[in-house]
Amino acid sequence: MKVFDGVQQLPAIAFVINRQHCAYAGKISKETMINSIATASGELGSCADYLMQTVNGLMKVGIKDQQLLWLSKQVSARLD
Repeated sequence: MKVFDGVQQLPAIAFVINRQHCAYAGKISKETMINSIATASGELGSCADYLMQTVNGLMKVGIKDQQLLWLSKQVSARLD
């Protein structure tokens, strides 16, 4: 782990959204969102795995995001 100006630096990946981009989905149905997350994957892995890792990481530091918890349950059910 690197330290810069007395602060520990951790490697990380961040995703940003450009709502003006032509590929931005905008308002989609919950069913479309769940199916898309359950089936999408790319160079960094599956979208479902990323969602689950995000939820688990937040829970480890005491953050319970109700919307992400709900979404992860729906995606998990879709995968089963």
